[in-house]
Amino acid sequence: MHKCKEMSLLTFFKYFLIIHIFTIFKIIESLFKLIFSNKAKKVRGHLVLITGGSRGIGRSLAFRFAQEGCNIAIVSRDIKIGQQVANEIMKKFKNVQAKAFSCDVSKVDQVKKLKIDIEKNFGSVDILVNNAGIVEANFSLLEGEDEFYQNLMDVNATSYFWTTRAFLPGMIRQKRGHIVGISSLAAFYSLVPSVAYNTSKVTNQGFMNNLKLELHLLGFGDFIKTTCVFPGLVDTNDKFINFFKKFYHKLSITAHDPEYIADVVVKGILCDKEDIYVPLSDAIYPLLLRFYPTLSQVKVHRYGLKEENSEEFYKMKSAQYFKE
Repeated sequence: MHKCKEMSLLTFFKYFLIIHIFTIFKIIESLFKLIFSNKAKKVRGHLVLITGGSRGIGRSLAFRFAQEGCNIAIVSRDIKIGQQVANEIMKKFKNVQAKAFSCDVSKVDQVKKLKIDIEKNFGSVDILVNNAGIVEANFSLLEGEDEFYQNLMDVNATSYFWTTRAFLPGMIRQKRGHIVGISSLAAFYSLVPSVAYNTSKVTNQGFMNNLKLELHLLGFGDFIKTTCVFPGLVDTNDKFINFFKKFYHKLSITAHDPEYIADVVVKGILCDKEDIYVPLSDAIYPLLLRFYPTLSQVKVHRYGLKEENSEEFYKMKSAQYFKE
């Protein structure tokens, strides 16, 4: 028995040493690539599918990928606006094909039909961008109706399963593909009480991380890449932006232009970056705050609030907790 325990301990230390030597090697290799060989891959003629592609970051990503010579499939519940964006892309980029497809990505049957329509019009998808999302980050847990929470999680999180299950097999067959998830810095920390939205963004991160590991374990990781994007506040939702402007100091949070976000994201995808924090300066505090005690995080939150409106903020947010 003692000998077996000794052998098990030796085996443990053996694998511990091997794994850590391998990890150090990979870190050095990654740093070398970052500094000396950060060459962007060519994607001209590839098909990019963008969910939620008719507005906001999705729209900006569609134009930025078209700039690289990609054909664009815009997926939106609003087919009219989606096709307007597609027409604008084809007018600006003469050698690019773009088309809008109507689909509610939270509905698995609609995503299955979308797959058939996409492959009929374009063929296999090369780059899948899971961007569709409901942005209502100023809701605390007891606000809103039950249906709101179900819909938010279905669109923001569950849709990743349906789209990836639909288009990943085609990538495996052609031995080429890239899956992108648009999460948020709210996955790490949020300045507002928003359990539902933040949870959906944490789910995005968890999905992308586990998908990446699974692809490598199954032997697909060398030719199917993944990227998880963590944007800061983006100037795409007037209601949301006005909420921040009213209650928070300007230095606490800054809204960024979606075209800027899209440019950084596409450049990162072309270099096969696994995680993209954009802008990186906005990510420093959220990443560090994860390691702070809870009460320290609360202090940071309160520091960001405008003193003259803080009482109104807390009264508004706490009111739901005192309803019978």
